[in-house]
Amino acid sequence: MSYDHFRPPEHLSRTGKLLFRALCFVTFAVAMAGFSYFVLPLIAEYVSGPFSTWVGNVFFGPKV
Repeated sequence: MSYDHFRPPEHLSRTGKLLFRALCFVTFAVAMAGFSYFVLPLIAEYVSGPFSTWVGNVFFGPKV
């Protein structure tokens, strides 16, 4: 059984429902910005860098 967490509660007025959806959108945007700012650089440094070096060595030989 699924539940739509972004659906505003029925007891809110029309303006309240709009504000609820705006709050959900802003919260999501802030969370994604924080993820992009804090987590993605760590992934790039500790996962993508070593992985690209390993793949490069496998296919093109080690750098001299």
